[in-house]
Amino acid sequence: MTALGRVVLWCLRLAREPDELIDRLRGMRDLLAEVRRTPTGREALQMIWAYILAAHENKPQNEPEEVMERLMEAAGEEAKEEFVSMADWLREQGREQGRTEGERAILLKQLRMRFGVPEEAVLERVRVAGLDQIEKWAELVLTARTLEEVLGKS
Repeated sequence: MTALGRVVLWCLRLAREPDELIDRLRGMRDLLAEVRRTPTGREALQMIWAYILAAHENKPQNEPEEVMERLMEAAGEEAKEEFVSMADWLREQGREQGRTEGERAILLKQLRMRFGVPEEAVLERVRVAGLDQIEKWAELVLTARTLEEVLGKS
């Protein structure tokens, strides 16, 4: 099995246990170095770190910055470049999520003002919609005569 395969299996097994993962990660630095030497090793490790952060996203005791800092310290100096790139990616994800939430709030306000308080089914459709869909609906709400003309048939 490749070094990357071993790291992936190991991380999948331990990703939800940050303390154990981080403790063991210190002993895996040689394996991580082997992964980094492959043509796409750094990119693969960035995805692994992102997976670990995502696994901790909904745990209030594990702030992403703290988990990332602990991972970086455990992974060693060589991992800093991967974490800097990942921090940039996380910031961009946050901006995109904020933009989507803002557009969603504006669309819901437009729907409420134009057609009255939306039913729960409408709220749920808007909640799960992606940015492209929200933008299309926000344009349609300006000229539509009915809610169905905006959202289509559900």
